[in-house]
Parts: sequence; structure tokens; C-alpha cells
Amino acid sequence: MSSLSVPIALFVFLLAVLSGQNSGHLNLPLGEVGAKALNVLLWLSGTLLLARLGVVFARRNFANRSRRQAPKLLCDLLACVIWITGLSSLAVAEFGVSPSAALATSGMVIAVIGFAVRSLVADLFYGLMMAIDRPFEIGDWVQLNDGSVGTVREMTWRAVKLVTRENLLLSVPNSKLAMEEVRNFDQPEPFWRKSQQLTLGFDVRPGLVKELWLEAVAQVPESERIPREPEALITGLNEHGIEWELRFWLPDFDRAAEVSQLVHEALLRNLHFAGIRVPRRKEEVYIGQLQEERDSELNDSASWIDQVLLFAAVPQDQRMLIQAAATEHQFSQTQDIVRQGDDGSSLFIVQRGVCEVLIGGENGAEKVGVMGPGSVFGELSLLTGAPRSATVRAATASVVYEITKDDLAPLLTEYPELATEFATVLADRRLADAHRDELGNQAQMDAERDGLIASLVDSARRFFRLDQ
Repeated sequence: MSSLSVPIALFVFLLAVLSGQNSGHLNLPLGEVGAKALNVLLWLSGTLLLARLGVVFARRNFANRSRRQAPKLLCDLLACVIWITGLSSLAVAEFGVSPSAALATSGMVIAVIGFAVRSLVADLFYGLMMAIDRPFEIGDWVQLNDGSVGTVREMTWRAVKLVTRENLLLSVPNSKLAMEEVRNFDQPEPFWRKSQQLTLGFDVRPGLVKELWLEAVAQVPESERIPREPEALITGLNEHGIEWELRFWLPDFDRAAEVSQLVHEALLRNLHFAGIRVPRRKEEVYIGQLQEERDSELNDSASWIDQVLLFAAVPQDQRMLIQAAATEHQFSQTQDIVRQGDDGSSLFIVQRGVCEVLIGGENGAEKVGVMGPGSVFGELSLLTGAPRSATVRAATASVVYEITKDDLAPLLTEYPELATEFATVLADRRLADAHRDELGNQAQMDAERDGLIASLVDSARRFFRLDQ
């Protein structure tokens, strides 16, 4: 009601002037003046109580009918009407003002205020329309015509206040906002669709592109859980190749950038491990050995082992020998690749598809992670012969490469110091998972890391019989 104090004060002032002229109450005896003051106080108290009860009734009735909170602007207007009615009745009953004079005073006050604050009145009525129509709610993410994006913080009778991603407060007058084309990212449902354009060569099979895209979305649980299917559509052809529109769904605008980043990273991994290169958008001039350059590019894209951190310290020629010795396996959807508790002496690298990581418990297997192309599992079994610590199941048709103990043994025999390199990478990964949400003492964590590396190196030496 603070926003209505000025017009109400002006209204009371005019009533007081009219009542003083009509009844001459200033010359009344002191007792009569006291009695009149008491009556005025009772009128004001009754009007205040009626205004409060009216607002409470309006809020409950609005909530029961629309299942939403009543707009603050609507409650303020109702209270204002009750106050003007109560003060007009007070003037008629206690000060002898005729009903026509009270009505004329009300009309004059409204006319003066309306002329003086035309823009405010426009904001008031447009705000009331938006409060009833509800194009957005408090907390919704909206976008204006000029591209400004923010979450709705407050809706007043004067303006709508937005908070942008840069944590800036943006106040938009209701009259201006009513003329805008407002995009609401949270209605009718909180999730929304985003598109990504991509051009790929004519030699890329369309079915493969769709599979890689669906697998990329499946690798991001926040997008995969939304009950809408991603799409991969051909939108045209040009001199560079096939134009694709890749559509996927985002959970809400607040996390849109983060989830979109994860989906794009997954797609890039899938394209890399599938050996697909995005065509260059320029003229390429080859002089001399054209076929040799193309073969070199193909070999570079096929060197998937270079993306595996575990083998980063291995010399390039040795890495290629390991890749050549790796065995390719194809798994259908829902087929187990490894099972928790089984013996193992090999690791696996996902080349295509999506795999789920399951850990068994008292209530059955629980899904704890998702892996896509480039992901590695089974390192501990390969290095130490430890049983499988989890079940890995193909969530889609998948292709994985297996590197066994026999494939790695010649390399460790020639370079025994690589056992320490492997143990360091493995220890860092295990400790990162164990202390992901902990700050901890750095000295204590370093000591734990050193002890784990020493233990893994000792187990690897025994497993591969390096001391012999």
C-alpha cells in the first residue's frame, strides 16, 4: 500500500477541505470534536480491517480457482478501491458531504492523478493485464526483442524486474513489456529444444551420422532423460557436403550452456573416433603427392590410441603397435561387456556407442555412470589382474577395443619404468573419484597418492613378472 499513499493523502486532504466548508466543524465544542474524532478513527479502523480481509479473501479465492498465487498488483488495486470507498463514506456520514460531492471529489482526484502520471497509469493497467494473463511467472527465464535474457525476479504495478546472466538488474516498464514479443524458456514446459548446424562430407553415410548424434545425446544424462527424441535431419546440400541440422533438448535455461557444451563435446569425440572429418570451407590445392597426403590424414584420424591418457607416456611407435594388437569387439544393446567380480587381465576402449557402468548392491545393480567413445575401463585388471570392480553394459550397439596382458607384456618388459607411469595415471583417477567432493588435507592426499602408486607398481611387477 505504500505506492498508493500519495493519491490517498490527496483524497483525504480534499475531503477535509470540503467538510470544513460545509459543516463548520472547526467551531464545534471540544466534546463534539472529540466524539467526531473517535468516529473518524473507527471509520478508518473499519476501512483498514475491511481492506485487509478483502485482500485475504481475494488471495484465497484466486489461489483456489487458478492454483496460482494472486498477483500483488491485483491485491493493491482491491485495497485501493476499498480505501476510496471507505473514505468517501466517511465524508458523507461524518462531515455532511453530499454523495454527489464525494463522487465529484473522487472523480477529480482520479482525473488529476491520471493526467499527471499517464505513463504510470499505463504501466498499472498493463501490469494488471499481465498479472491476469500470466505470460510468465516469478523465476521464469525470458528473452526480449533486443536479445536481453533474464530470470523474472519481481512483478510490480510499475515494472517487471529481470536478473540477467551477468547478475545485472534489468527493470522493464509494464507498458513497454506489453508491446514486446517475449520468449519464455520455462513455459509450457521447463525443457526446450536447441539446434546445431553441421556440414559433413558426401562420403559419410547418413545412417552413421544419426547413430553418432543419438549416441552423443545419450552420453549426457541431463539431455537424455528428457521425454523428447533428438533428431538428425538433412537440410540441404552444398559444394562442401551435406548440411545437417542436429536437434536436441535442454533441461532448463539455467543449465543450457553447460548441457549444450557436454553434448557438443560428446559429438566431437564420436566424430573423431569414427574417423569423420568436417570438410574445409575453402579451396584446397594439392601439389604433388595427393594420395599420400590423404592417406596421412586418414592415418591421423585412425590413431585413436593417442587420445587415451593411460598411454600418453608410451613412445609413438609403441603406441601404434599396441593399437594394431588390440582386438575389436562388437556388442549389441543391453549386452554385458564385463561383469562385476569376474577375473580379468585386459582393458577396453570404447570406439563407438554408449556404455553404462553398473555397481551391484543389496537392492540390485545401480547405474553410476555413462561412457562414450574414448572412454577406458578395466585399467586396474590389466595392470594388476584384480577382479572387475563394476559391470559395464552396452546401452546402444557398441564397438570396443580390448588390450590384453599379452599385448602389454612386451612393452613393459622393454620399458619397465612405464609401470610407474601407468600406476600414476591410475592412482590419480581413482583418488579424483574418491575425493571429488572433498577438500581434505593436501599433504595427507599426497601421501595417500604416493602409497597407492607404490602399491600399484608392486602389484604390476608381480603380475607381469618384471623382476624375473
